[in-house]
Amino acid sequence: MILEVEEGKEIDFRVNRLLNDKLLNYAKQVLPNHGHLMKLSSESGPYYYLKIPDDFILKLFPFLSEENFSVPDYFDSPEAIGAHISVMYDNEMPTDLNSSFNSAEMGKIFHFEPIDIYRIEIFNKELIALIVSSPTLEALRHQYGLKSKLNYRGLLVPFHITLAKSISHNDKMEDKC
Repeated sequence: MILEVEEGKEIDFRVNRLLNDKLLNYAKQVLPNHGHLMKLSSESGPYYYLKIPDDFILKLFPFLSEENFSVPDYFDSPEAIGAHISVMYDNEMPTDLNSSFNSAEMGKIFHFEPIDIYRIEIFNKELIALIVSSPTLEALRHQYGLKSKLNYRGLLVPFHITLAKSISHNDKMEDKC
């Protein structure tokens, strides 16, 4: 399954695969398939992500036909990170590994492959995500004792690029996806 619930948690969500060959082919054939590992520090802890070209959102969004969706708010301020793939959420990284992770991995290039598109409803929000595969990012997570999928508030999610967020939910979205 594309999303899994962590053992002992109860989370209500809906997932629908979107058939959009034009978007998927453009993502695979035209856009670059790599990014640089970056870190965003916050009060709750470090958040690690793969910075990818903003075109992954800006060029792919017009391919979507779903109504009431907009480009995510990743470009609204100079501090915004733009298009990205989450690698480790702030709650996942063991505290004792932060410094070694920073020095060894930051800025490295990792490759990925777009594989599918899903519309997801979770935690009172709705988004459209391009699911990507990256054996090297999975290996990085395993190296630090983490599962292949990210743990987002008890929901195990694959690597992905959020292409769109529901207009009715976009203003409420404070979490990184």
